[in-house]
Amino acid sequence: MDSLNPYSRAVRDLALGRVREHRHRLGRLDETGWRRYGELLDSVFLLCVDRRFRPGQDHAPVIRFVASVRERYDHSGVEIDPVTAEALVQAALGQREPMPMDATTIAAQTMLVVGLLDDEGLSPAELTDLLQTAKLNTAEQTAAELNTAAELKTAGPGSDVQQDRPEAGGDRHDDETHGEAEPGVPGRSADPDPGAAP
Repeated sequence: MDSLNPYSRAVRDLALGRVREHRHRLGRLDETGWRRYGELLDSVFLLCVDRRFRPGQDHAPVIRFVASVRERYDHSGVEIDPVTAEALVQAALGQREPMPMDATTIAAQTMLVVGLLDDEGLSPAELTDLLQTAKLNTAEQTAAELNTAAELKTAGPGSDVQQDRPEAGGDRHDDETHGEAEPGVPGRSADPDPGAAP
């Protein structure tokens, strides 16, 4: 029995090169679904970067990796911005502030995930285990954000909690729902671009 949720299955399809299935799953996501998918993709990316690189190491391995991803997957030479891709890896390693998530950033992150997973050569079982870990990490982050939101609501303006805590995100839902979304690049854009998928 497949224990993965719809977002994990979409990432699995991406990792296995099942482009049609990946597009089909993304095409069924609404705005909340896109957010949940993006959160899971972030979690997979962080796990993969942590397995591949080390904070404080020389920047050359990151540059070489990004160049290899662009060579393998960016045949047009313009779909993956190298500066953005390298900055994403540096942010995942805690060496710079997180990148704002726009279409360019999401496209780069998606291809980096594909490259990282491809290089690891995981078996189907190992890939499933990694996706389960990423799902758990996402759930823990969501729970922490909801707890922070509850504390802020209870504490009210001017309290120590209000001053010390960052503003938390809203509710997430596990349901896979129908709606329009960009089928090629994970994100929150509503403009379809069928040619953008890996």
